[in-house]
Amino acid sequence: MIGGELMNKLSISDVESLKKAASFLVNMFEDGACMIVTDLNKIVFKQKSNQFDLPEYEVGVANQDDGFAQQIIKTSGFITFDLPGEVFNFNEVGFKVCFAGTPIFDEEDNIVGTWSMAYPIRHDLVKAFSTFGEIIDIILKGRMSFYLTDKKRITDATKYIKLNYSEVAAIQPGAELTSEGAAGVAIAKKQLTDVRIPRGVFAGGTACEIAAYPLIVNDDAIGSLCAIIDRELNEEIKEQINMLRDSIQQIASAVEEVAISVTDVTTQQSQLSLQVEKIAEASEKIENVSGFITAVADETKMLGLNAAIEAARAGEAGRGFSVVAEEIRKLSEQSKQTVAEIISSIGEIKEQIELTSEVAVKTESAAEQQAAATQEINASVEEIGALAEHLANQAQDL
Repeated sequence: MIGGELMNKLSISDVESLKKAASFLVNMFEDGACMIVTDLNKIVFKQKSNQFDLPEYEVGVANQDDGFAQQIIKTSGFITFDLPGEVFNFNEVGFKVCFAGTPIFDEEDNIVGTWSMAYPIRHDLVKAFSTFGEIIDIILKGRMSFYLTDKKRITDATKYIKLNYSEVAAIQPGAELTSEGAAGVAIAKKQLTDVRIPRGVFAGGTACEIAAYPLIVNDDAIGSLCAIIDRELNEEIKEQINMLRDSIQQIASAVEEVAISVTDVTTQQSQLSLQVEKIAEASEKIENVSGFITAVADETKMLGLNAAIEAARAGEAGRGFSVVAEEIRKLSEQSKQTVAEIISSIGEIKEQIELTSEVAVKTESAAEQQAAATQEINASVEEIGALAEHLANQAQDL
């Protein structure tokens, strides 16, 4: 916008310089502009931009008593003011034409005319409505649709509203706004407003909610952007969240049971390890006893041999004793063979015990790791459960 001390008092030479740069200046504005110069009676110069024009104001058109030139002359200084777009046959929502102008002074400091720049003011949402409205229709498939209003009526709506709510005149383009409706309240209070529509009011019996967002330009609510939200979707979301919460609670219970089972397995593996150690100790003792038996057998064999020698010396009188000595030697040999078999069996038992011990240690370690992992899973499930509970609570407000 043009303003400041430089524009408070323009001379005729200043205006001539502005005329030379007019074609450049008017196209600097985002939506274009018109530069207009008047004398005290009529328009004497006009430069329009490529994007914007005011065909009502052409060179030679007389100044109106209540027109922009007279307002500038009366103030004797730089001013800005807005005029509704309807004055210039612009029907876009909230469209305004802003005039920024200042008087032109001659060398004797007399007002001899006016210089002004006229440019449009448009709300960004209004400019983009046709594009984003169509995109919203495609993405949300009617779950949320929009319509646009000025201060008095609905001016535009997305295709979904025009087709699927065609029987609802209150939300079709051209419908008058009411003071108690969402748009009317939003514009009056300059704040977001929503109104819930129960089932049966709109076509198809769908429960809806209308949220109206005021469109503000220069602190003036020029209209509103309204969204129709299908509340049936919210009901589905609530149901899904509740199902999620119930499922997570079931998972949490199952994980807790697994955790208890894993703890029992860990305990049993620890007990098994202890039992394996005791069996290994018992095997060591048996091996020691076997060694002792072998030593006794050797001694018995020697005694039998000595007895046989003494029986031979005794002659006929020692023959019976000789038979006994022979039996003692046989018994000693059998004892040694039996001990050898016991030792061999004990060796095999010890090997199996060592293997069992290794397996028990690995199983116990795996069980401990599983217990730790189960605890982590349980903690994660609890966090997700808390989130699901929070979502369920939030869903009640939908």
